[in-house]
Amino acid sequence: MTTTQMVSPKTFRIVGFILLGGGFLCYFMATRDVQFTIATNQITYRPIVAEDLMLKPSLKSTTNKPPESSGLKSPMNLFDVSSVNKTLNSELKPEVAKQSEVKIRTFAPVHSLTMAQDPTKNQTILSNDKIVIIVAYMRTGSTLTASLLQEYPKTFYVFEPIRYIMDIYKQIHSKNKTTMTLEYLHSKPWVVNKSDENDVILQEINSWLTCDLDSISTGSLSDPFHKYYTKIMKEFYFCYNGYSSRMLVQRSDPNMQPRLRKYYTNKQNIDACLKNVINKCKSTPLRVLKFIRLRMRFILDLLPLYPNMKIIHLVRDPRGILNSRIKVKAVDTEYLNTAKGLCDNTNNNLKYTKQILKSYPNRLKILHYESLAEHPMEVAAEIAKFSEVNFTKSMQNFIRLQTSSSRDACDYCTQRKNSSLTAYKWRNQLLAERANLVYNMCKKSNEVFGYLPFNSSKEQHDFDKPARKIVDSAALLLSSDNY
Repeated sequence: MTTTQMVSPKTFRIVGFILLGGGFLCYFMATRDVQFTIATNQITYRPIVAEDLMLKPSLKSTTNKPPESSGLKSPMNLFDVSSVNKTLNSELKPEVAKQSEVKIRTFAPVHSLTMAQDPTKNQTILSNDKIVIIVAYMRTGSTLTASLLQEYPKTFYVFEPIRYIMDIYKQIHSKNKTTMTLEYLHSKPWVVNKSDENDVILQEINSWLTCDLDSISTGSLSDPFHKYYTKIMKEFYFCYNGYSSRMLVQRSDPNMQPRLRKYYTNKQNIDACLKNVINKCKSTPLRVLKFIRLRMRFILDLLPLYPNMKIIHLVRDPRGILNSRIKVKAVDTEYLNTAKGLCDNTNNNLKYTKQILKSYPNRLKILHYESLAEHPMEVAAEIAKFSEVNFTKSMQNFIRLQTSSSRDACDYCTQRKNSSLTAYKWRNQLLAERANLVYNMCKKSNEVFGYLPFNSSKEQHDFDKPARKIVDSAALLLSSDNY
């Protein structure tokens, strides 16, 4: 034989079978939508989801890293990606040994907040920007108060930032659900339970306050209330719903599966729309967040992180609140449950308000809705001064229009023909028996706020008899033994 040895036909057949078998194995792995991860010397399995296919056209093995470095992203939950995931994995039935059973882990989104240290106090600072948080109760004039501050040029205002989160937890508590899932733009879904509530709320608020908006749950970002009350978030709402999205992004890869193309395009639209909002948030001279669902105890955790944050605790006569809620059908069938919940929340908030006034005396203002309604221009100027912004012409025009309009607008609108009369409509509309019951239930807080009782229906209807006296509520609270 020569130095070049001939290869037998049998050898060719063996090599051919090996190559063919390898090809079939690669094809099987690709079509079965399986991704393998090497972890602790074991091969574990995780199904491919819609997000992976959108971001990675070819399958690649990855190391077992936390979500911030995994490259996986989730589109808006309102596009129902879960149904796509379900479809993609419906036929996925791998044979997996017990020792390597599937466990899909979920993580809370990881913040990318820029934090600085205050060298004098050794305190972590999340932002030195000017911030106003309004803590109020439903039907206390909170939208009017926040909208006034929104009139300051380029203010970034968010209406009820945790409305969606509180609705999620309402379902967990009332429907006895164990968990609920929050979706995020750039991280895996977070399966939350009752014990996570405080963490979820604080994370959402911190993301709004630091303009880390792509770390906010997609349910909060897509809240339809954005289109009614806020200027900048209203632009975002209409943007991601497609009114201007065609101009923001190009069509996705035409070779992508048709069932995924719309999710890819919408995801890109959301990012493009949100980028504009983030830029406006970062450049704003004032950030304003208004809450009727946030309890004051959370503010104690936030104040040290934001040295230029101011708090407005907005209050109103509980009889006026109850009457207004009855009018818009926002009461329980048994109205006393609503009244008790209001009084309990107010008392709880006052306990923490007192602590804040002791620790941060110049950073919290107790504001009476009645004062704003009776003396709108003067009190609006006080709000601007407390917020450390100029009382601009646009703010003056706004408060004048809203409190002395030619007519009353809708029940949920802020425009009133005579705001002073609106504040005390309850005196003619609420039954005296109900008025007395709710007054006595909230007696502790009424003493701090200066609200006065009536001894009869006749007294309640006699507008010569005042329903409150002007008091320094902060001073009364600090000296009270009830809190």
